[in-house]
Amino acid sequence: MPETYAIAAGDIEVEDNKNVVKIQAIVEKIPEDQAVVNVIFTINDAAGAYYGDSTDQKTTETVTGKKVGDLVEFPVPTINDGYELKGWKLVKSNTTVSPETYTIAADDIEVVDKKNVVYIQAIVGSITPTPQPELVETQLTLKTGSASKDYDESPLTCDELTATVKYKLSDDTLVEGSATIVQTSDYNYTVTVDDYVLNVTITGTITNPGNVWNDLTYTSENIQDLKVYKNLGTLTVNDVESEPSYPIIINSWLTISNKTIAPAGFTKDSYTYEIYNTKNGKLLSTVTVKADSEKTVPIIGDATVLVVPTDAEVAGYTLTTTVSPLDATVELKVPDKGEVAFTYVYTVGLNTDDHFAYIFGYEDGTVRPEGSITRAEVATIFYRLLNSEAHDAFYTTENSFSDVDPDAWYNTAVSTLAKAGIITGYPDGTYNPEGTLTRAELVTLIAKFFTEIDAADSVFTDIDGHWAAKEINEAFVNGIIEGYDDGSFKPDQSITRAESMKIINGILGRTLNEGELHPDMKEWPDNADPDAWYYYIVQEATNSHEYEIGEHETWTAILPDPVRVEPEADDE
Repeated sequence: MPETYAIAAGDIEVEDNKNVVKIQAIVEKIPEDQAVVNVIFTINDAAGAYYGDSTDQKTTETVTGKKVGDLVEFPVPTINDGYELKGWKLVKSNTTVSPETYTIAADDIEVVDKKNVVYIQAIVGSITPTPQPELVETQLTLKTGSASKDYDESPLTCDELTATVKYKLSDDTLVEGSATIVQTSDYNYTVTVDDYVLNVTITGTITNPGNVWNDLTYTSENIQDLKVYKNLGTLTVNDVESEPSYPIIINSWLTISNKTIAPAGFTKDSYTYEIYNTKNGKLLSTVTVKADSEKTVPIIGDATVLVVPTDAEVAGYTLTTTVSPLDATVELKVPDKGEVAFTYVYTVGLNTDDHFAYIFGYEDGTVRPEGSITRAEVATIFYRLLNSEAHDAFYTTENSFSDVDPDAWYNTAVSTLAKAGIITGYPDGTYNPEGTLTRAELVTLIAKFFTEIDAADSVFTDIDGHWAAKEINEAFVNGIIEGYDDGSFKPDQSITRAESMKIINGILGRTLNEGELHPDMKEWPDNADPDAWYYYIVQEATNSHEYEIGEHETWTAILPDPVRVEPEADDE
């Protein structure tokens, strides 16, 4: 027994005239699952290097772990309120692991003073609350009522008042609010919104047959931060045949016309306009005009009117509106006629603000700038470049092409762009996804993303009479394309991937051709020559980055490539 240390005389032998006894200590091996390991945690926010910038978490503690097989399990250190465990750094190997990993392999354990010791740094960061949008503006809309009656020689006035409130936040969202209205006399009211108090008076009467508008005035000492809108009601006295007639002389006429330019499949077919008297701000009438048509409306007497479109925006499209006269203001005299013409150009919205990568390269690590580009690849590129509104408006996984399989990697891109009217197939119902594009075909496709303009005569020597001459000239005038040194464009020549990137960079306004790139950028073995004409073009198209624009574009950070979150497809 280990506790017995007495030696019997028979166990003693004589050696060199000395009494000697030899003792052998028998040690039983402790089972592995009972072995312990000392673990030293260094809790450190690693200011400036890892997560957060707090200094409240720098401490060290030693705990004991339990060995299980080749791993050591150890408890998680206590984290102060307001902080969270971001991960672990194994100091010995300088390896960072996830917060859920609480085991250490036997190879990472070292012996210090005959103890198993492993040094772990727990990386701690402060918890940053999500910033909430702030109130930017309070908007109050005051609306007077409308009324009508048959002519009876007495004045008509409507004393109805309603009020709606919206709060505009710093993220441009609008939140509904409420207002309190107290009528203090026949046509006078007190309107209260939060800390704002307005004294409102309604005016406007009519006796003879015809139309006039209610009006209102408001006074207050504390509305400098309140945006007030007025929506005035109409008062109408109807002529009665049995009574004397009071004709209204209408010999001023205003013609409103419009033209709509949009991709295939665009469905908006009418526009609403409000006509205001510019002298008193009164709404004279509201007119609906069919797309690509005109309507003439009467104006009573002399007037200078302002015509305002109210519902021209369409989800998924970027809208460019031009109007003649430029301010949509027309001065009319009796007798007189006037005209105001609007042109609406709708283009499917692209993300032209963020410099995200839209080409990811091939599985073998190449980007192949001088290789051909396929119709499926082009569809995928522009699908990645759609802005969020356009993506959500047109997203679908269904199309009518007979050669686009629903499980194909490009199916969603082809389906969505076809729904948006950007791409079309062939008369036989195919899309030919693996086919290559000519230079003219790519320019015709991208022309649907920029505003149509009246281009001058052909600037290239080889496009007169070509089916894509108009789009090629428009792209040239917009600064999106260039030709060759001999003055040609070569419209029917297959386009390379680098040439495609140059044109797409042009429509995005990403014209990097020199500048300071970033050392962490993706690099490609087949785009390694900075002197190649396409070097900067390819780097711009394949690296997601933050940037500053000075004399040249300078990259300030490399970003992860974006991951598109798909909505539910609306394929009805």
